[in-house]
Amino acid sequence: MESGREVWPRDPKKAKQAIKQAEFKCEIDDTHETFVSEASRKNYMEAHHLIPLRMQHDFENSLDVVGNIVSICPNCHRLIHYRRDKDKKKVLELLFE
Repeated sequence: MESGREVWPRDPKKAKQAIKQAEFKCEIDDTHETFVSEASRKNYMEAHHLIPLRMQHDFENSLDVVGNIVSICPNCHRLIHYRRDKDKKKVLELLFE
């Protein structure tokens, strides 16, 4: 438990693999550019779980798999986590297509 909520383990290798498969592009809008990461020497992207890990208790299999992880730019990642629900619905629908 972290700050009163359950935290599920994440494998950073799976996140890196998902970002690499997306060719270091934002899967919401592949024209989004960010700074170049020191580690990868590519566009900096962040991994986001489509089905949140907090839902793990509803699934038999792990949600921390490459198929459930998308590559998105930091701006879009913040949008998903902090935008009003009705506004982020369109963005999430794009990722589930």
